[in-house]
Amino acid sequence: MDKDTISFIKTLCVVVPLSIIFTYFLSRCSETHQKEHDQNVKYQIEVIDKYDCIGSTWHLIGGRSSEQEYHVIYKVTPLTPQADEEYNIYNNGEEDDEVSYTLYRKIHVGQKFNGTYYNINRYKF
Repeated sequence: MDKDTISFIKTLCVVVPLSIIFTYFLSRCSETHQKEHDQNVKYQIEVIDKYDCIGSTWHLIGGRSSEQEYHVIYKVTPLTPQADEEYNIYNNGEEDDEVSYTLYRKIHVGQKFNGTYYNINRYKF
């Protein structure tokens, strides 16, 4: 083996374990930060209304076809000061989002629930 190959192998033997250790500690810090965030940020979501409408989408084969869309209108209320800083309130905190059919079936008008997200699509029911 020549000198360059040996130095490359030595460098690899140092860099690979250091990168593994660095990645491990970064993932641990990220998990810790996420847990602290979830403890400090709380929202209340109240479902105001839900509706379905027929939209249309363009398909590559066959042209236009109709597609059912499901929407939920909900009000977001930050419960903690950190959540209030994180969430910029527009339209008095009311959101209108398209949701999946399964989420649309599980949610009822007037339902309230607390969580760490201000978007209803991030919750799992």
